[in-house]
Amino acid sequence: NFAAVVNSDGSVSSGGRTVEEDSTALVPVLHINLSSALWSMTDDGTSGEGGDGGTDGEYVSNFGMASSAEGTVGTSLRISGSLLLCATAVSFDKEIDKITWTSSDSAIIDPSSIQCSKIESTYSRATSLLITAVPKKAGIVTVTGRASNGQTAVCEVMVEKPWSYVYFGSYPQTEVTGDALTSAIMDASYDGDGDAWVDGIKYRRISKSDTNNSDYFGDSQYRYFKWERIKWRVLQNDGSTLFLMADKGLDCREYSGLVSPKNWVNCDLRYYGLNAFYGRAFSSSEQEAIVAQDVENWNNPDYGTSGGIDTRDKIYLFSIAEVKNPKYGFCESASTNSVSRRVQASDYAHVRGAFIDDGNSYKGDNYWWLRSPGV
Repeated sequence: NFAAVVNSDGSVSSGGRTVEEDSTALVPVLHINLSSALWSMTDDGTSGEGGDGGTDGEYVSNFGMASSAEGTVGTSLRISGSLLLCATAVSFDKEIDKITWTSSDSAIIDPSSIQCSKIESTYSRATSLLITAVPKKAGIVTVTGRASNGQTAVCEVMVEKPWSYVYFGSYPQTEVTGDALTSAIMDASYDGDGDAWVDGIKYRRISKSDTNNSDYFGDSQYRYFKWERIKWRVLQNDGSTLFLMADKGLDCREYSGLVSPKNWVNCDLRYYGLNAFYGRAFSSSEQEAIVAQDVENWNNPDYGTSGGIDTRDKIYLFSIAEVKNPKYGFCESASTNSVSRRVQASDYAHVRGAFIDDGNSYKGDNYWWLRSPGV
C-alpha cells in the first residue's frame, strides 16, 4: 500500500510513501486543445516545447576532472537561469588560487559569463569551486577550466530549452496576510466552499478543520487565500494539444484507496481529489477545452507492483516513466536530484498540509505524488 513520489530534492522514489501519508502535494497534468482561446501565454511569448533563453531549464552532466588530474567531482545543475558547477580539486604540489575558463561555443555559453565565486584552499591543498554561467541558448557545449597549478577540468554541458508557460484555470494559491488582509476580506460572506468575492477578486477562507493535516495551520481561526490563474509548464506541443504540468503543488491529499490493491484506477486521489480539483479549478468552457487521454498504468519498474488497468482521464498524475522522459524536459536518471522535477508548493497547499523542505538547497520544494504504485 505505497505509491511512488517525487522527493523534494527532485529524485524519484519508486518505493514511494504509504498511501495514507497526508503531507504530499498534488501536481496535476492535463492536455488542452491548442486552438482554445481559454489559455494565455506568458510574458516570454513562447509556447509548445519552449524557446531559447536563460530561464528555468535543465542541466545534464557531471563536472569531470581530466584524467591527468587528481580529485573528486560533484554534479552540475541548471537552476534559476544559471548553470551551477561544483567540483573539488586536490593537489599536493601547489595551491590553486586562480582558474580560467573557456567555452567551445560562445553562442551557447559566453566565457565572460562564467564566474568562479568561491576558491577555498586548505592545508591539504583541497580546493572547492562554485562556478556559475548563464547559457544563452539550447545546445551542447564543452567548458574547460585550467587552474593555476596546471590542473584542468572539463565539463560537457547539455543546455536544454527552457520551460514555456501558459495560464489556464484558477485556484486558491497565495495567502493574504498583513495589510493586504483587510476587514472587507475577513468580514465577507463566504459560501459553503469557503469562497467569497471582494472588489472583483475571489478569496478562499479555510479553518483548521479544512486541512488535510493541521501541522502547518497555526493558531489562527481562519487563513485566507487569493484565487489566481494556474501557471502550467508546457511539456509538449503535438500540433493539436498542449501537454501541461502544474508549476506548483496546488493542493494536499492522501493517495489512499477505495479497495485493495490501491492503485491509480481505484484510489481516492483519482476519484475525489482530482475530480474535486477539476470541478473547482475550471469553468465549464475550460473543462470542454481539456482533452481526455488514454492513460497507461504500468507496473512499478523496480518492484513489479501492479499498476492496475489503464484509464481514460481528463486530469491525472505522472507515472514513474514519464518523470524520467527527456522528451518532456526531465532528467532520465531517477536517482539524480534534478531541478527538472523540483516543484514548490503554493501557500494554500502548504497550509492545507503539504510538507515543504526548509533546507538551503531545496528550500520550498515539496514531495508530490505519482500515479504509479510503490513497493
